[in-house]
Amino acid sequence: MSANSFESPDSTPATATQLPQSPPVQGDELSDLQTPRLADASLPSSTAAIGTASADNADNADDHSPVMPQEPKCAEPPMSPPPNRIDDMVKELQQIEVFHDEHKRPYASVLLGGHVEHLEIGSETFTQHLDAVAYRKWKRGLMKHQHDEVVSVLRAKAIHEGPTHPVHLRVAPGDSSLYIDLVDKDRWSVEVTAQGWTLTQTPPVRFCRPPMMAALPTPMRGGQINDLRPFLNCTDGGFKMIVGFILASFRAKGPYPILELVGEKGTSKSTTTRLVQALIDPSQGHLGSPISSEEQLAMRAKHSWLVTLDNCSGATDSLSDMLCRLATGGAFTKRELYTNTTQITMDYCRPCVINGIENIAKRADLLDRCWGWELSRIDSSRRKTEADLWADFAAKAPGIFGAICDALVVAVREENNVKLQSMDRLADAERWVTAAAPAIGWPAGAFQAVLRERRTEVVHRALDEYPAIWTAMKRLAAASWSGPVSELQDQLGCGSMKPSAFGGLMRRLTPDLAAVGIELKKLRQGHASARWYSVKSVVGIVGIDGMGSEDDAA
Repeated sequence: MSANSFESPDSTPATATQLPQSPPVQGDELSDLQTPRLADASLPSSTAAIGTASADNADNADDHSPVMPQEPKCAEPPMSPPPNRIDDMVKELQQIEVFHDEHKRPYASVLLGGHVEHLEIGSETFTQHLDAVAYRKWKRGLMKHQHDEVVSVLRAKAIHEGPTHPVHLRVAPGDSSLYIDLVDKDRWSVEVTAQGWTLTQTPPVRFCRPPMMAALPTPMRGGQINDLRPFLNCTDGGFKMIVGFILASFRAKGPYPILELVGEKGTSKSTTTRLVQALIDPSQGHLGSPISSEEQLAMRAKHSWLVTLDNCSGATDSLSDMLCRLATGGAFTKRELYTNTTQITMDYCRPCVINGIENIAKRADLLDRCWGWELSRIDSSRRKTEADLWADFAAKAPGIFGAICDALVVAVREENNVKLQSMDRLADAERWVTAAAPAIGWPAGAFQAVLRERRTEVVHRALDEYPAIWTAMKRLAAASWSGPVSELQDQLGCGSMKPSAFGGLMRRLTPDLAAVGIELKKLRQGHASARWYSVKSVVGIVGIDGMGSEDDAA
């Protein structure tokens, strides 16, 4: 036997290059060869089925075309937004009214909870509304780029095609009337006219309602403002000051006073602030903490009518300037994020309450804008638990707020008929409260007397910040002194100050010195127009001769 052949007992020899011949294939067996079966039974059934003919292809088995595997069927996906979902969203929102305010800020009037709400386009509340619309339609929200494009379209439409309507927060002016938004679940507002006040759900003005705003008590007729007296820890003068501040806060146009409440520990400063807030602009959050930037102040003014600063430890020069702008009107401007030239401007003018242990307002310009009072310590036998206090207040609040509305009716009717003997920076607010005073039962001139007492205290507080200068000024005024600025600096102990800083300090103190009987006047002397000052005594408000004693400055 050769090496290239093999032999079996039952067969003839065959060479290695020869292959056994298979019997001829006939008929339907051809399809079995063209679709081979996997013989390994250990493979999964799904794998073994790959390449086999499906039942649908059984009739085509005689075709010698290969049979492609079919993808497994899966459950239908949930309904998803169509490719033109942005256009669909814009069409879905066609029925809402879009407009802009006098500062070109875009708004949309949408139906929420059965009531029309005016939402700033792009705000968080408006974003939630868009998500709700998308979810109702497609059971999913919008992606960020879809949301941004929808907002962009609506914003452009509101600014360029929408009408102009002022949007107000809590308080709005009308035609010889006043509107107060209660922000309750039924969206009632109080309409105050010269004839009386009524509740309405369809005021002719537009209010926006930031998420943290809470409801004012629904006013009830027959209440008395004196029902508030047991809840406040203050003297009769302090009570008039606080009530006057509450009334002034509902004037539709500023400037507004700043209520400054000071007192030692345990004088209910924070509780008094919360009570005042509950009657002007309730909030779902806590009292505001002290601020460190104008942007923080602008954001608070944007989302609340009454700005509160709790537990302040004095006012820095920067904070003092910011509060002055808050009371009489200001604006904050910054660059919009991710842009180079676009600016965002937030203007504001709001009533404000600040409280602290020590005197907060020290500079004369802020003191001029403050109505304040020092609270006395509460004896432990007169204290109440928070739960009892607020339960009692909730029972009285509707009648108290009704009495406030009664007083506002008189203020609307009589404001233009009030003539003040003297006017300061907050003359508008003083005239408003004076007009409302008869409805409260205050005698004529009672509120002005409280303000005069406050002004005297304010002047002394401003001068007490500079005791050495105050003492020296009284000495120089008694001698009718005059001389160059450098000599005045030496006389006042300010020789180390730069001339510009000294000039600014003198301008700041001049009104307060005049109030206590000292006239400080800047002069020009000689051909070189050298700067001189004169100091002399005039009739003031302190002491018989206007000078007071040196103890007044201590």
